[in-house]
Amino acid sequence: MRTLSYWELMRGDKNLPVLQAGSVFFQMMLHRAFLRENWSGIYKSVSELPPAKEAFERGKWLYPLYLSAKLVKNSVEKGKPIPEKYKHDFLVSITQDLLKKNESLRIVDLGGGMGGAYLYLVSTGSPASKIRYFVMEVEAVSQLASPLLASHENLSFHAAPITEFQEADMVYISSALQYFEDFRQTLRMIAGWKARHLVMDRLAAGGIPTFLTRQKTIPGASIPYWFINRDELIEVLGGEYTLEHEED
Repeated sequence: MRTLSYWELMRGDKNLPVLQAGSVFFQMMLHRAFLRENWSGIYKSVSELPPAKEAFERGKWLYPLYLSAKLVKNSVEKGKPIPEKYKHDFLVSITQDLLKKNESLRIVDLGGGMGGAYLYLVSTGSPASKIRYFVMEVEAVSQLASPLLASHENLSFHAAPITEFQEADMVYISSALQYFEDFRQTLRMIAGWKARHLVMDRLAAGGIPTFLTRQKTIPGASIPYWFINRDELIEVLGGEYTLEHEED
């Protein structure tokens, strides 16, 4: 059985992959004023969302994402401190622990933007030569990120799953699962990869009913955003996982 840690989940059959998942239900999301400002409505499916300009298709989010990637890249290359919001300390902690037991790692970053987590990871002293890092993202992001980070030979971007995703050492998802239109199908896809570890960080999940809302952070856009029940999350993963540790 796999483990969810921070969540941390572990598979019961020790010969099968181990899953560790770092998951956070933000305390700030519980603040009513914050909720009113950033989210609107409660829905059961994306089809119920009111019509609005689609931010992801219109690309309003691409340019800020590109600028953020350049900022992190320049900080890493010049040895400057990386802003707190771009740090991925849970990923670093698990990676460094795994490297004590493994000569190399294959990590799949699902919804990993332009590789910011990888850049932070190698900036902390994790040896890039021992890490093969795959980012799965939409085509528009992959096309921008690939040339920007071409000098990082162990980092690659993909718009669809590839063979190397199967039985990877880790699948990492940070602030991404809640944006998938069908998060349940995404979880089933991940479970099918049978990675040794699954790390889900910055995830809107907890002891709450699952519901869909609209994120309003981009003017004129209707961005589907899921709040997910922790027990349903584990159940959708196919019954292979039990919740071993949870941390807000």
